[in-house]
Amino acid sequence: MTEKQVVPKVRAWIKSEGCFSDYVETIRYYSSEIDLCWGGICESDTFNLDDVELMLYTGVTDKNGKEIYEGDLITKTGVFNSVVCYGKWKYEEDFGAKSESLGFYIDNSYEDDLWCEPFRYTEVNSNYEVVGNIYENGDKVGYGDE
Repeated sequence: MTEKQVVPKVRAWIKSEGCFSDYVETIRYYSSEIDLCWGGICESDTFNLDDVELMLYTGVTDKNGKEIYEGDLITKTGVFNSVVCYGKWKYEEDFGAKSESLGFYIDNSYEDDLWCEPFRYTEVNSNYEVVGNIYENGDKVGYGDE
């Protein structure tokens, strides 16, 4: 069996510019700044660390072939939009057993109800589609029509 090398892939939301840097080639960290190089010809800009949100690629595309990143809004039904997250999360298994996990997950929380589920790669790839992201479409989280 041959092993596939996984190369991390990120995109960056630049808060002050209100836009994404979709193809980040290199990232250099300084004490309070981050230098992003992107775009094939290595355009480079330096930003305050607080001004940049980096989002990790899940390694999966949606049912339409669009890459899914942390912070994306995805939907299975076309009615409820969930957030793709990465990190430590807690969930309740059958019969009330509490568990903790680390990795990608889908946050289906709505109002005061916290509800997360595993990011099942095959299911997401076949049944979900990206409908936006939390930075440009934050008002569409949940039912998105209220």
